[in-house]
Amino acid sequence: ESVSVWRLGTTAQSVLDLLQTIPPRPRVYVVQPGDSLSGLAAQWGTTVGDIVRRNGITNPDMPSIGQQLIIPRGS
Repeated sequence: ESVSVWRLGTTAQSVLDLLQTIPPRPRVYVVQPGDSLSGLAAQWGTTVGDIVRRNGITNPDMPSIGQQLIIPRGS
């Protein structure tokens, strides 16, 4: 799901080209009973605001069970 690459002479250009062609897929999480956005943000190392913005959530106090959320990388 994620890739970390250092460019400074240690990563082949072919790897960088591949990442531009096929970027990593986003992390997707399915909301379970008892989940809260604050709990998910803490678990995944991001913020509630970032989850809300990435998913267009209008009421962050009530995530829908079964809803698929894209979890942004840490802030």
